[in-house]
Amino acid sequence: MIIAITPTGDRLHQLKICYELMMQQTIRPDKWFIIDDGVFKLEHIVNGKKDNMEIIIIHREPNPDKITLKDNLLAVLDKLNINDKIIFFEDDDFYPDTYIEAMSQFLDNYLVVGGLLRKYYNLSYKGYWEFTRSTYGTLHSTAFKANEKTLNSLREVCTNGDGYEVDSEFWGKIKSEGLSNFLQSDSRAQVIGVKGWNTGRKGAVVGTHTRNRRKYVYDTDFKTLNYYFGNFSERYKFFIERGFLIDLRRAFLGTIFRYRSFLKSLVKMPIA
Repeated sequence: MIIAITPTGDRLHQLKICYELMMQQTIRPDKWFIIDDGVFKLEHIVNGKKDNMEIIIIHREPNPDKITLKDNLLAVLDKLNINDKIIFFEDDDFYPDTYIEAMSQFLDNYLVVGGLLRKYYNLSYKGYWEFTRSTYGTLHSTAFKANEKTLNSLREVCTNGDGYEVDSEFWGKIKSEGLSNFLQSDSRAQVIGVKGWNTGRKGAVVGTHTRNRRKYVYDTDFKTLNYYFGNFSERYKFFIERGFLIDLRRAFLGTIFRYRSFLKSLVKMPIA
């Protein structure tokens, strides 16, 4: 069985694009687990069953001020079965139509698969950054076949790690145990990491891309954006040009949620 996993929380605009990317996959997973700990509900974006793909939303207590990736992953681990093909499909990144199909094929031969070539586009910088790393795959480009060792490795990382380096720590355990792994460079499975959204909850590695801002190449006339995202280019341009207005509204509503108990107490206070 092919299983896709998407941790998310208050990234409705990103998740809407993510949903469309999933619907365009040449092969869809049998089950798509979406683990949500956001304030804003997402059933109007993703819901139920599409063709032969079951969409399962796991709701967790909202925690908008914390990096909750590892907690969201822990919430789904017990729902995975031995020999399932587990493919991470992150909410804020761009996947080609052939991604699920290609990664599923790789998992016929390896226990863990990741991407060798890393490509990022930062909407705030209007720039792109490409490089290779031969030590591990990012979480958004990682897939694995579920067995006792791979599941325990991920569970240990999510239980004991700080939540910022889930991917590198997971790959480190896989390699230290000598499990079969492969860093692929197939264009059918080339993920584009999208940063600088100007809307929604920030990711765990925002600081990494801030520190490496000078490595981004300015994208004159959106040439690279159009090449990376194809028919989705205009969707991403919107967040470059007007995304900050969306974030102002969401920040305001999020503040109200965080202080809702205090506001309720004010309403209940007797008038002198």
